[in-house]
Amino acid sequence: YKPLIDYPGLQIVVDTPEGYKTGSAVREIHLKAQAHRSDVLHAYTAEAHGEAIVVDLGVRGQLYAVMRDNDDQDYAADVLFRAFPHDMEYDPSAMVMYYQNLKGAATELAPNDYPLMLFFKNPKDMRSAKPVLIMSSDGGRVPIYSIKTNKFQDYFGQNVKLHSVSLQTTTEPVTSGVVEKFLPNY
Repeated sequence: YKPLIDYPGLQIVVDTPEGYKTGSAVREIHLKAQAHRSDVLHAYTAEAHGEAIVVDLGVRGQLYAVMRDNDDQDYAADVLFRAFPHDMEYDPSAMVMYYQNLKGAATELAPNDYPLMLFFKNPKDMRSAKPVLIMSSDGGRVPIYSIKTNKFQDYFGQNVKLHSVSLQTTTEPVTSGVVEKFLPNY
């Protein structure tokens, strides 16, 4: 099935003493129609295809933003809908058209919409992955997250901090092959 939309998953900018370091990846979202469903909230399931984002901080290591969020949900498929909400709740075809026409739309994301960000103490051992931002939930039915603990300086050194996380729609091809430059195929 045809992709709904391509987007650079995210662009993550980290502020370091050496300057800003950036990583991004283009992912694509496919919508799959659900039989016998007429309401837009259940008429489709969304699947994202693409790879993690790598921000290479040189000798400091790498920051990875994976396609999961803090609830272990399919972040890459959901973040587009959260960042650019639509009001076509009961019209599935209008909703699809809305997202297909979002060319060049951009927004900076709030912590509630950040992906799971990881640091690998030993890149050869996937069990060494540690969350860089530890999030806290408000406990609501639809939880709102805030940053509870920020480990950027613990893992990457003094004066290293997250500058921004942004999303922009695009028609560029899906990114591939970046992660394998830094991590083995587990």
